[in-house]
Amino acid sequence: QTWLPGKWPDPELVDYCGENFPDEGICSAEQAMCLMEDYGYTFLDVRSDPELNVHAVIRTGVHVPIINAKKLFRDGKVDYDQTVNREFVNQVKTKGITEDTKIIVCCSDGRQRAIMALMALDDAGFTNIVGMKGGVNMWTRIFDSKMVRRLQAEAKEVYSHEGDGCGIHGSGANFAKVDSVLFDLGPVQDEIDWIDWQEEMGQ
Repeated sequence: QTWLPGKWPDPELVDYCGENFPDEGICSAEQAMCLMEDYGYTFLDVRSDPELNVHAVIRTGVHVPIINAKKLFRDGKVDYDQTVNREFVNQVKTKGITEDTKIIVCCSDGRQRAIMALMALDDAGFTNIVGMKGGVNMWTRIFDSKMVRRLQAEAKEVYSHEGDGCGIHGSGANFAKVDSVLFDLGPVQDEIDWIDWQEEMGQ
């Protein structure tokens, strides 16, 4: 056996994902890896352009921001000058994604913008859409830039949509896989208050 129970590529996890998605709607990072590798799902990253310059990118995905943003500093903290991307759905289609394409929608933490994007795509008739809980921030705690599982001696995940907080802590030592060792990758929950796409669009 080369997998851990409940971790991709556990056959039971693979079977569960095939039977329950997209109907279940929201998946974990482990389930997202399974949906991508075993069921042909594509990642749709809806974060803003400036975030991709400083934060991890899931290499197999496509990127269409639902909120356009310009990075700035307010009171010594990073913030963004924000405007809605009114062409979001049309731009998704220009990436070759159709209403039948299997999509995993992700933002920084899977909360604000991913939910907005799921709602927008659902309203536009997309039928195979799934949101990833924890977003790219959680994904990078489990998988590295080469899509390899990070080395973790011990890990625990706590996450709630209400924003109680979430985190994974782990350690490992393998110089051949230095990128796979879990270092401090910053907070999982996005502290930026993003504008509401549906509200700004008058929906």
